[in-house]
Amino acid sequence: MMRYDLTVIPIIKAIDIYAKEKVRFKKMGTPLHDEFDLIIGATAIANNLILVTDNTKHFKNFEGLKIENWVI
Repeated sequence: MMRYDLTVIPIIKAIDIYAKEKVRFKKMGTPLHDEFDLIIGATAIANNLILVTDNTKHFKNFEGLKIENWVI
């Protein structure tokens, strides 16, 4: 059996960033329709992490988010 070491990152530190980004997106006229993407992006920002995704279009407008696409 394979064992994976995972780190669970709490989202509590991301709540303020989540709220600010949601309002900012709405004011820009580009609200996110996927709340999970907003939580994921805000959590990465709050924890100073690089978000690795092939779905860069959903995350490109986040302020202060570092994104890498390993698929291309």
